[in-house]
Amino acid sequence: MLSSILLATSAIAVGVSAQACPAVIGAAGVQVRLPSVYVEVDASVDVDVDVDADINILGLVDIDVDASLKLDLEASVKAWVAPSVDFLFGRTWYMTKTSSPQYANMTNVQCELTPTDVTSSTTEVDYLLSFQVGADVAVNTLYGVQTAQAGYPTAWVFASTGLLASVSANVTIIAWGCDQNGHAYYLLHSSPLVGTNVAASLSLFSASPSGVDSITISAIVAAVVKLNIVDISVLVQAFVSVGQDGTHTIPVSLDHDTMNASTNKIQADCKALCQTNQGLLGNPLIRLVANVFKA
Repeated sequence: MLSSILLATSAIAVGVSAQACPAVIGAAGVQVRLPSVYVEVDASVDVDVDVDADINILGLVDIDVDASLKLDLEASVKAWVAPSVDFLFGRTWYMTKTSSPQYANMTNVQCELTPTDVTSSTTEVDYLLSFQVGADVAVNTLYGVQTAQAGYPTAWVFASTGLLASVSANVTIIAWGCDQNGHAYYLLHSSPLVGTNVAASLSLFSASPSGVDSITISAIVAAVVKLNIVDISVLVQAFVSVGQDGTHTIPVSLDHDTMNASTNKIQADCKALCQTNQGLLGNPLIRLVANVFKA
């Protein structure tokens, strides 16, 4: 693990107004930083990188980081600007690319992030993922709570609840912006999902079910590869598409009752039920996380 990148808290600014695109969009606006699992934050010191570093998160390689590479890594960490809370919250995010074989076998994978405090970039976040599998129209949900990692905005420790209480991961938004069509996106790195067989992954989320345009995707892939972290390069070059057919699978808001347009009836919020993760029993996802349920 590249554990010696020390980052002053003030080095990353939180910018951009409500749900707005950054000033530069498309391929020219792509900026990528390291995932939190490679970074150690210390507000009392400047950025520094040890010359020797083990970066085999996937167990693929052990290499040394030379002096020129460490300067590039420091620069990418210091220059990166995080999105505002308003950019992330208050909309549905559609997973359209992923390196994960598990997610790739799902359809209509969608995510909702609900902050405890809408004004704070370090607030605890309710995380709700919904998806379908194959031809099955049933909607599956995965719920967890994300706790902010101090000093590294939009990086969290994810902890699931209920039946999946032992499942956890470190997740980091390592790139974000708007593509050349003006569609917002973010690139999420996840460490291995502890308690499951789901390995480390990169997944690209878009505010549009049509996803990110191909030119911007190519720029994202190139920027990730340029980090020269072999494990991450392998992930981004393993990208496959995740099907989105226009079906809205996010059930209802976590915090209030919602009108179901198709039935014209009020639906209670799903928070209490979603927190149990009981809906994962009896559907194909259980085969992915079966070890969690063994007595």
